[in-house]
Amino acid sequence: MAILLQNLVARPPSLNNLSDVTRLLIACDIIEDGMSDYTEEELLADWQRPGFNLETDAWVITTTKGQIVGFADVWSCDYTSINMRVRVHPESLGRGIGTLLLRLAEHKARQYLRKAPSGLRIVLQSPVSSGNLEARNLLEQEGYIPVR
Repeated sequence: MAILLQNLVARPPSLNNLSDVTRLLIACDIIEDGMSDYTEEELLADWQRPGFNLETDAWVITTTKGQIVGFADVWSCDYTSINMRVRVHPESLGRGIGTLLLRLAEHKARQYLRKAPSGLRIVLQSPVSSGNLEARNLLEQEGYIPVR
């Protein structure tokens, strides 16, 4: 399913997007932490983890020219901890990209919740650097509580 924003498209990534998504994650790391050692091999390992489906568990936001400006993925190993990663290229902040990616990730997280055995405490987490004020503000506005 593709979702259109103004001059942007949300869609699942493909393995052909591995390098571009890695570059996006590195750009975000550098802005947030001043450095990055993230590699394509790490992202590929994430995409190949057991139970992860690239077509339903991850999204990219692209410009009409095909440039990837946002990425999100969701995974859970045991249904008690659901992990979301939402990243927007630093040059594309403030366009609603992070909000859309968060909505897509939350929709997938709800699917995990339905599969979890009843009575379990479920944690939905999205690690964010302390230096990423935009992401922290978005998550807090959406009702998330920061935990160290």
